[in-house]
Amino acid sequence: MSRVRFVRPTLILGLVAIAALAMAACSNDDDNGENPGTGDNGDPNASDAAATLDDLAIHDPWIRYTLGENAAGYFVITNEGEEDRLVEARSDVTDRVELHEVIRDGSGGTMQEVEGGIDVPADGELVFETGGYHIMLMELDELEHGQEVGLTLVFEEAGEVAIHAPVEIPGSDDAERDDRHNSHDGDDGQDGH
Repeated sequence: MSRVRFVRPTLILGLVAIAALAMAACSNDDDNGENPGTGDNGDPNASDAAATLDDLAIHDPWIRYTLGENAAGYFVITNEGEEDRLVEARSDVTDRVELHEVIRDGSGGTMQEVEGGIDVPADGELVFETGGYHIMLMELDELEHGQEVGLTLVFEEAGEVAIHAPVEIPGSDDAERDDRHNSHDGDDGQDGH
């Protein structure tokens, strides 16, 4: 007669726990923190972000291009930490990139460079939109609709992060985006910059 052995449930649970810990340790091998400007860094609110860096997340980047040598870039920066400051932007399509804002004066507005950077409020957001803050890409060669433009945003505290922004041309088939982004834009004669 053969003998039946019973394995204790605590032994089985212990083996399952050890296996689970081993698999969890292996699954994070590629997240070593060497490139904090990509991925979601464990932030559950950053899943729709184009990029994250420390407590900052960059959302919905895009470039508005009209024929000529200039284009404007827009995005939203959310901050779940201490105040920071966007001090510089760079691009792979031009060496001349500036931080700009539209200053409203009565019925119109003028565009000017922002010296010294733009504050990103603690536990808040900074919106770059038509008729407000934007980055200006100047001395451009012609851009094409749908082209991805590489941008690097440089922050005073967090450092720098790379993003890609699609080019959108007014009058193309971007009606939904135009409606969404132009909701705050009073036509100021600045091509929405």
